[in-house]
Amino acid sequence: MVKIVEVTEKNLPFDLAADVKTHMVNDKDFYRQEYYPCMVGLQKKVKEGSCTNEDVKPMVLKACKSYMTKYGIPQEAFTKEVTMQLASEVLKDELENLRQGEY
Repeated sequence: MVKIVEVTEKNLPFDLAADVKTHMVNDKDFYRQEYYPCMVGLQKKVKEGSCTNEDVKPMVLKACKSYMTKYGIPQEAFTKEVTMQLASEVLKDELENLRQGEY
């Protein structure tokens, strides 16, 4: 058993960014309230050619908070590197869908 105070991003037994990304897409409430509206906004920016990781960051921070609350992961596990990796991966994974007008 691991104490919460012992948990950091480096000693979690799973990839935190990948797990949060899965949470964003699979949690019905988060997807409907945060993820989908963010993608709709990003689609407009992609068409304008001005989409960056910073455009995804507010949604990613909300996802981290939602994940923390739901699964009891301490805030210290969500380092700047984790949040930036997550923003980058979300944008990379969705970029083709955004270009094709999927949202």
